Amino acid sequence: GRIDSLSLAELLVELEAASGARLGPELLRDVDAIDTVEAIVSTLRGEGRAAAERPTPPPQSADQIPLLYGPVQARRTRGLWSRYYALLFRRKGIACGPGLEVLGPLVLQIDGPASNIRIGKNVTLMPGAHLKNRGNGRLVLGDGVKLDSGARVVVANDARLELGQDVVLGMGTVVNAGADVIFGRGSFSAAHCVVNASDHEMRAGEPMRRQGYDHAPILIGEDVWLGAGALVSKGSRIGNGAVISAASVVSGDVPAGAVVQGAPARVIKFRHA
Repeated sequence: GRIDSLSLAELLVELEAASGARLGPELLRDVDAIDTVEAIVSTLRGEGRAAAERPTPPPQSADQIPLLYGPVQARRTRGLWSRYYALLFRRKGIACGPGLEVLGPLVLQIDGPASNIRIGKNVTLMPGAHLKNRGNGRLVLGDGVKLDSGARVVVANDARLELGQDVVLGMGTVVNAGADVIFGRGSFSAAHCVVNASDHEMRAGEPMRRQGYDHAPILIGEDVWLGAGALVSKGSRIGNGAVISAASVVSGDVPAGAVVQGAPARVIKFRHA
């Protein structure tokens, strides 16, 4: 009797919780895999339908561009990922405000308490965004936060990783919070930035991968711009309105309103009022 996409998505979440199987929402495009009790049992066992039983798609003409996953019926799948993850977050105990927009599959590694993750209102998560917590790490995505494709936020130990209101992380940006990392309201990064509150220890005579870590908090103020490929290392503090030029390396304090550049980053000017 579950014929609409929202109730079918809820069914998938219920099946995952009951069986421990991982069922992606792509099954909603192949409802034959879950439309009867027998089909559900077969799907959970990993049997599915034999490829030979699936209808062969019609041949494409030479001027057509092949689609990797086949045609998508936009009307039936509109908002599907958002509804699926809203349900999934709720089932896992993750607080999530209204207006969540998820535009594709996410990477979720919840190795700590799920209740330590809070997602505000009107948050946008692009395909491949990666959320991870370990230990007692706490992750907070404020209202209006946007994570572009491949953006990765990781929090561990007893640290707090907080993205304030309207913070945007660009494609492939990584935030690693072994200690507290705070982004102030309206700050944003271009693509492939790294904000890293943890570094390997470097004792001689011992392989690097077997050594521990040093941690120090990072504070990024409001209205800060991180240019493409910028690196912010542990213990840094960046004042409100500062600009970190592309490929610069910040290790220490950056004054409010400063424009910095280089590795290590140095003040080259201040923004005009």
